[in-house]
Amino acid sequence: MAYIFCDHARLRMQRRGITDDQVKETIEQPELKWPDKKIKGRHIHVRTYGQRQLKVVWTPNNHDALVVTAVWL
Repeated sequence: MAYIFCDHARLRMQRRGITDDQVKETIEQPELKWPDKKIKGRHIHVRTYGQRQLKVVWTPNNHDALVVTAVWL
């Protein structure tokens, strides 16, 4: 699976100190996951890194993953 990061996601990741690898690992191996209730087709995955949890919002796009945003909880 290839990863496509929208401009919003890139900006938020940079400001929040979130790496591409953390986002990819969260999508591939989430500890929690559920469908986005607001926007059909979007997924929310969560994974713990140390003392924090990373939430990634993404959408499948053919065989790729379109990353919408990522945020520390």
